[in-house]
Amino acid sequence: TRQIATLLITYIILVIGWAVVYAEQSGGKYTPEYLVVQFDDELRSDIVAYSGGYRLTTDRFRNVYERSTYVHEYFPDAKFGYCREKERYAFRVEEGNDACENILLRSSQTDSFDITDTVEKSWFV
Repeated sequence: TRQIATLLITYIILVIGWAVVYAEQSGGKYTPEYLVVQFDDELRSDIVAYSGGYRLTTDRFRNVYERSTYVHEYFPDAKFGYCREKERYAFRVEEGNDACENILLRSSQTDSFDITDTVEKSWFV
């Protein structure tokens, strides 16, 4: 019975630790604050000018379903955001915050909170 109590306490500690890490991740604690993007003109020649630095917006993760938005340093309408409807990150150059509208590039399907998880995956026009 002492072993069962020890196992139960260990299990509770592990679950609490997991919950803390999950909450911090959902809150954006482990999200990169700055991205450097280099667009290839073979993909779309009209977006090469938007290569450069992208900063994480200050409105990080409002809840576990939201993802971060990255905005270009010099072109505030150039953004990377997450389109929940299509379960992809999207690049767009237009006013507004809906990542599902007027998409120029889109990532492969992902449920990751970290856009850098899409770097090794395909992006589409």
